[in-house]
Amino acid sequence: MTPIYCSSSANPTATTLLSPPAIINALTTDTKQHNNVLNNTTTHSHHERHIPQFFFPFGKPESTHLLEQRRRKIVSFARQLFDSHAFLLETQFVAITQACDLPRYMNLALFRRIDSMYNRDEKVTFEQFTSGWADLSRQRYDDESIFFNILRKPDCPWLLPEDFLPVLEDIVLHHPGLRFLNDNAMFQERYIETVICRLYYEARCPSGKMTFQQFRRCGFAKMIRALGPTVDLNLTRDCFSYKHFYVLYCKFWTLDDDHDLIISETNLAKYNQAALNSRVVERIIQSGTIPAFSRDGFTDTHSLSYLDYIWFLLSEVDKSTPIAIEYWFRCLDTDGDGVLSGYELEQFWKEQESRQQYYGGGEDDHVPFQNILCQMNDLIRPHTPGQFKLGDLKKNGYLAERFFDTFINFERFQVHESYQGSIRAKREQELAKLRQQHQQMDGEDAVFFLDESLGYSMISDWCDYAEIEYQQLLVNEGYDASWDDDEEGNDDVADNEEDYEASIDEEAIYEEEEEDDNDDELEHAFAAAAAAAAATAAETDEDDDEELDDEVIHNETNSTTSTSDQDSDTSAPATPTKEPIAADNLNGNIKTNSCGSHPHQPQQSWLWQPRHHHIEEDSTNNRQICRENDEGGGEQEDKAIDWIWWITRQRQQQSSNLN
Repeated sequence: MTPIYCSSSANPTATTLLSPPAIINALTTDTKQHNNVLNNTTTHSHHERHIPQFFFPFGKPESTHLLEQRRRKIVSFARQLFDSHAFLLETQFVAITQACDLPRYMNLALFRRIDSMYNRDEKVTFEQFTSGWADLSRQRYDDESIFFNILRKPDCPWLLPEDFLPVLEDIVLHHPGLRFLNDNAMFQERYIETVICRLYYEARCPSGKMTFQQFRRCGFAKMIRALGPTVDLNLTRDCFSYKHFYVLYCKFWTLDDDHDLIISETNLAKYNQAALNSRVVERIIQSGTIPAFSRDGFTDTHSLSYLDYIWFLLSEVDKSTPIAIEYWFRCLDTDGDGVLSGYELEQFWKEQESRQQYYGGGEDDHVPFQNILCQMNDLIRPHTPGQFKLGDLKKNGYLAERFFDTFINFERFQVHESYQGSIRAKREQELAKLRQQHQQMDGEDAVFFLDESLGYSMISDWCDYAEIEYQQLLVNEGYDASWDDDEEGNDDVADNEEDYEASIDEEAIYEEEEEDDNDDELEHAFAAAAAAAAATAAETDEDDDEELDDEVIHNETNSTTSTSDQDSDTSAPATPTKEPIAADNLNGNIKTNSCGSHPHQPQQSWLWQPRHHHIEEDSTNNRQICRENDEGGGEQEDKAIDWIWWITRQRQQQSSNLN
């Protein structure tokens, strides 16, 4: 037997010769120690299998006693309400919803969900409610799990965009802050679409099939729980904010020329005064369509819908979020291989470089692409230099935003270049300091206290951007309204001036016509006086010829009758005399028309209306008046003088009235 030597524990350098019995004892001791180690390991593994559960996907369960107590309370309340009603309608179901500890605006969703489990007749009985609520709340211990179970279709593991319609419809129809939209169905529809699109954006679900984990991520349960009838939707900073919807819709409306809710590449190129280069705009049109909101039968791949534009604008304002990084990575990845190569980035940088030269950059400011590529390698630190993957950019969202702005938005690139480091990180630090100094300051107002020289107004999160844009829209609308009022006022002034000028012209025309008529009347009056004098002289020189007198009297009677029959349609003087016409006929200078008036005399019926009534009353006595006028020339001259005086007096009165 070969001897065995063993070192002593006290003196490791010394060796001791062991006998066979000692060797057996040593081997036995080693075997026992090995077995003890195995037993301890087995016991430790046994304890690891009994670690208490710490992850609860549907909420941490409560004790059975508390769950049963809550169920009995709900059933008792529902029984009291159903005692007076065989069934409940949607408007009567609000009390049941609140008894189930659900938000007010989950009422319509809960009602329709229970109704869909049975007859679908828009009526819910007591038995249907108790059975349906038990199924919906079974093994659901938090708001997210219960809400998800209520909204989803039966046996469907995800939520589709239309599954949110009952909640949004309930809000639009019953929230006091949206009552002003009751008569505007178009704005109601746009608001609903905007909120649903933003929910899917926050959930990072472009596919349209929102899983339970994505539903938790979007924060819907927290938002709908905080939304009550007393909440001002203009002050909220979540997806239900009407202010945010208004900014999104107005931004889209300015680009949509024909207002068909579709914008083309030409429309999108006008965004923010052409801040995006043409190649980026082309890529947005090609890859910016969101499958979750694709329209059935729509095959135009060269346009964006309103919901696609929402996705674009949210990603453009804040490029540091994971969903925005995915959006812009997809746009820059022209070949779709999942890697942004140097060749692809160089194509986008060429237009940025041309813009830099266009805006007056000198040769010293010219930045070649190789320098930009080295800068991006140092900034992102990809695994392979010059090849940027999605995972590399998601490591730091602030740096990814600077990376994308370098190739997408020249104005924002200039802002980044003016500051070494992350502007957004610096902004968050400044805001944190302001919140500490002003505990009662609202975050949406804090942006106005930041140093604008650092580009905080351009590099901001969505809530601050929406606040600034909303205030700007209000200012623009107020300016447009004041401009419209000024134009209306100017139009009114112009109209008044035109009316005033027209009235002055009419008065001038009236005065000219009146002067012409008065001059004509004076001429006729003087002619009548001259004719009367001539008639008197003729009667003095000639013998009394009764036949001639009878003939003259007969002609006068016919002439007077003809004048009175014309009423006021002629310009003949109201005095029934024949002398002016007779004198004209004798002289042969003026020809009369069939009405006995001057052919060039304007027809002014109103000039003699004050005496026209006297003519009609005395028309039967015209023969006697004519005889009396013929009997004395002095009396005829006196009448002519009276007419001259009357006309002169009328003109003086009219001139005094005008003054």
